[in-house]
Amino acid sequence: MNAEAADAQLARFDVKDQLMEHIGAARDHILKRVEDPDFHTHELRTRMKKTRSLLRLVVDGIPREVVNAAVARIRFLKESLASDRDAKVLYELVVDLDGDPHWIRSKTGNPAPTIVELVDGVDALALVIQTTDFSRVDRASMLSAFYQSYRDGRRAMGRAVKQGAADRFHTWRKRVKDLVYQSKAFGAPLNDFILQAESLAAVLGREHDLSVLLEVLEAEGKGPAPKAFIEGAIDRRKRLRKEAKEIGTELFDRSRAAFARWLLEHAT
Repeated sequence: MNAEAADAQLARFDVKDQLMEHIGAARDHILKRVEDPDFHTHELRTRMKKTRSLLRLVVDGIPREVVNAAVARIRFLKESLASDRDAKVLYELVVDLDGDPHWIRSKTGNPAPTIVELVDGVDALALVIQTTDFSRVDRASMLSAFYQSYRDGRRAMGRAVKQGAADRFHTWRKRVKDLVYQSKAFGAPLNDFILQAESLAAVLGREHDLSVLLEVLEAEGKGPAPKAFIEGAIDRRKRLRKEAKEIGTELFDRSRAAFARWLLEHAT
């Protein structure tokens, strides 16, 4: 396949349609939360993350104020339900580490938004996207943004590995998730790449959960969690970071330009 044909296949999708599909699915999950709150909350937040990642592909083709308005609504929908999800994850993680979940004090943040507030938020987001002119978004600009996402992920890895800070690893994870969601939007030509990126994102996700747990336990001061438990959590995080570095070294072994060439060569 020549470069022009590969380029066309990689960008053969309507980004506006995909954005509206994710927003519509998010609305459905809001309405179904009463049936299975954990599942539908997770899926709602995932749809918002996918929407945000796709927006990163079109930032050069739509007005900045549209991007800002959309991101603000995405942040509300994604973060308004984060406390319950995070508490559940920490509880399960402590149990998995053979600890006592009572070591994690129950923290209540702002009251959870009502279904009406969530529906209003997602409908406002849908209106922003639906009324935006995407005619200036072309395949060249989307591919360029995708290549930039790869470079951002590569740079985020370098900072995380060099500095070892939890927030750097979290940023790296977000950039990898961008690559996963954007790759899935482009479709079949990137199946192998998607699998590798998903594997890295999963490892970084477990690393992030441990970092949050350690942060919470540290905030408790000299709380009930024994030293051996803390050391065990730190050791597991260290092993996950090593695994992430190994996967990331293979995934991000190309420059932005080399990645672009590789991608066009391997599109089938």
